[in-house]
Amino acid sequence: RARAPRVPRTMRAKKRPRTDKPSASDPPPRSPLPDAPRKLNIRFGGCVHEEHKQPIYSISFYDPLPEVPLDGNGAGDQQGLKRDQFFASVGANRATVYKVAGDGALSVAQAYVDEDAQECLYALSWTSSGTNTPLLSVGGFRGLIKVIDCSSGEIKTTLMGHGNAINELRTHPVSPALLLSCSKDESLRLWNIHTSTCIAIFAGDRGHRDEVLSADFHLLGNCFASAGMDNTVKIWALDTPRIQRAIAASYAQPDKGTGAASAGSGGAADMGNASAHATLVQRRRALQTLYEQFPVFSSSKIHSDYVDCVRWVGNLVLSKSTANKVVMWKPDVNRLHNTKPPPAADSSAPAAAAASGVSSSSSFSSSSATAATAAAS
Repeated sequence: RARAPRVPRTMRAKKRPRTDKPSASDPPPRSPLPDAPRKLNIRFGGCVHEEHKQPIYSISFYDPLPEVPLDGNGAGDQQGLKRDQFFASVGANRATVYKVAGDGALSVAQAYVDEDAQECLYALSWTSSGTNTPLLSVGGFRGLIKVIDCSSGEIKTTLMGHGNAINELRTHPVSPALLLSCSKDESLRLWNIHTSTCIAIFAGDRGHRDEVLSADFHLLGNCFASAGMDNTVKIWALDTPRIQRAIAASYAQPDKGTGAASAGSGGAADMGNASAHATLVQRRRALQTLYEQFPVFSSSKIHSDYVDCVRWVGNLVLSKSTANKVVMWKPDVNRLHNTKPPPAADSSAPAAAAASGVSSSSSFSSSSATAATAAAS
C-alpha cells in the first residue's frame, strides 16, 4: 500500500493555547464603544394651557441661592433642598409666574396683564433687588422693558430707549442690577434697573447690521456675546476703563429736589442752590450714555444663516443658526479687526470695577477660533 505523503512540520496547524474560562469575580471586558448614558429618572409633572391661546416665547426659572439648613456636623440637609420653585412665562400681553411644589404639583402664583392689548411679550429675565426681592423684567413688541416687583405686584420701573421690538433680556451674573437687552433696532443696551439709567449702547460702525436676536454674558461678567440676523457673532468687552467708569457712575442717584430755586431766598440760599445745581449737572454728565461701536471679536464665517441663539460654556461659545447647525467654538479675542490693542487700564479702573461688581480679569486664550460642528435635525 502507498503511504500518504508526510506533511512537513512547518505546514502543520498550530494548536491554540488553552485559555481559562472567566470567573464570576473577573470584571466584564470593556467595550470599545463609549459608555451608554444612564437612564434619567424623569417624571411628568403637569401641563398648563394658558387662556390667551397664543405662542409662549420664553420661559425662565427663578434660581436664588438654596437655603439649606445645616446639621450639627455642618453638612446640609438633603430634605431642605426639596422646596417650592418658581418659573415665569411670557406670551401675548401676559406674564405668568408658576409655582412648582416639592411634590411636583403645578399652580399659578401670579399673572400680569399689560394694559396695551396690542403688546406681545417676547423676552423675560429674573433678577433681584438689594433686599433679595424677586424682580421680573419683561419686554416685547413695543420696545419697552418693564421691571415687575413680584413681592408687591407693582411695576418698579419702565426702561424706554429702544426703537423697535425687544428679542431677549439677560441679567449680569455678578451684578444683578445690570440688564442687557437685544432689539430689532440693530442695537444692544446695558441698563441699571435700580436707577433706571441706560449705561451704554452697543451699535454703530462695527455693530450688527440687522436684527439682534440673542446675547449672553460671560460667567465672569467681563464681556458678552451677541448674535443676529446678519449671520455674525460678536463679543463686546465690559472691562474697559470707560465702561467701568460708566457702570460705577450709574449707581449714583441725583438728590431729589436739587437744582430748584425757591422764591424769596437770600444770598446763602442762592449759593446753596447754585452748588446743588452744579452737583446735579455733574452727575448728569457722569450718567451720559456711552456709545460703543467696536467689538473685540466679530465673525461671519461660523454660520451661513441667521444666528438665533448664543451661549457661553466656560470660555467656549455655543451658537445655533436657523440652518439646523449648532457650533461650539473658541474665540480669539486678541485678534482685533484692523484696530490697535486697547490701552492699558488706568488707576481708576480697579476702583470702578469694585464699585460695579464686574470682574476686570481676562480669561481668554490666544488660540485661533476653531469650530466643532454638530448637525441638529
